[in-house]
Amino acid sequence: MIDEHYYSSPEWFLANMHHYEDYDEKGPKVFLGEYASWGNTYYNALVEAAYMTHLERSPAVGLACYAPMLCHAGYVNWKPDMLWFDNHRILKTPNYYVQKLFMEYQGTQETAFLTEGLDGVIPLMEKDRLSGEIAIQGNDVAGTIRNVRIVNRDTGAQSCPPDFGVDLQNEEHVLARTDARHYTLEFTFRRSAGRKGLKITFGRTDADNYLQWEFGGWDNWDCNLISVENGRNSVISQRLFNVDEREYCLKLEAEGCRIRTWVNGEPYNDAQYRLPELEELYVSASKDGKTGETIVKAVNLTGEEKAVRVCIDGAPKTTGKAVCLKGHGLADENTFEQPERIVPVEETFRICENAADYVFTPHSFTVLRFS
Repeated sequence: MIDEHYYSSPEWFLANMHHYEDYDEKGPKVFLGEYASWGNTYYNALVEAAYMTHLERSPAVGLACYAPMLCHAGYVNWKPDMLWFDNHRILKTPNYYVQKLFMEYQGTQETAFLTEGLDGVIPLMEKDRLSGEIAIQGNDVAGTIRNVRIVNRDTGAQSCPPDFGVDLQNEEHVLARTDARHYTLEFTFRRSAGRKGLKITFGRTDADNYLQWEFGGWDNWDCNLISVENGRNSVISQRLFNVDEREYCLKLEAEGCRIRTWVNGEPYNDAQYRLPELEELYVSASKDGKTGETIVKAVNLTGEEKAVRVCIDGAPKTTGKAVCLKGHGLADENTFEQPERIVPVEETFRICENAADYVFTPHSFTVLRFS
């Protein structure tokens, strides 16, 4: 199996719902050993539920595990933890309830389904270029950058004086701002002290939205491309690399939303910055071979009701039950003071001739069971 680990912004999950569709179904299966979106809000949980419908539908994914699982409220490292506790209480997050519902109503076999009138895609961001500020910052290092060149490849214009350079500490140096659709950044770098490398920021529109090339990131093990959206980061391309005390010729190219990097002339990263979007309804379906139930999971991330007629093939179904997370603000969270603010609720619905009319409320996750 391929063991993948990632923690990303909700925007990354919304942009990468079809991430596993290009994987070879006949190759090694994916064990998604760690994943979560940054946060424990109701919105985080809904986005993760939407992503999980695609995980269930992907033949390439064999296993998936939410992580991290536990956090002591007095010793917080970060915040996408599933269960919080102190010396007296335990707090179940909305993320926990999403995982629990997917576990309890998993089914034993995938069921084919078709949707009609629910295939629209709603873009959340319009962006055809990575324009904005370009800056370089030392990452726990001292050193020099020299021969900086920023070139608009459409016009040939340069944004930096010839042979521009700077002695580098951990402070940031803003080099230029560009609105070009196709540009390159090139420079040489030599580390003289420290243990990591550089943070090369580009496409920055404000303090919470930008892209970054980490050259010698995470304890000097990575050569990563990172997107930061609303202050939350996601790795969009990862390569191993270790920076030492020698000169490097570095190059970054942005063309539209495609990003490539080179180290000493060797290609390293090649990524497409994908934009977040909403599907009208995120759906997966399965059958439980032991109980005979047909299970339909649906996530409505839009702010509108979705009135849907669900039709089931096969043996007659007479009982309809629903388990839902719904009716909450996107920023709501469970707290030790309100531990059951967000919990699943159960409902029944009417089935007639193997069909049911159901309204998926705005910002909801629903499990429908037909038996």
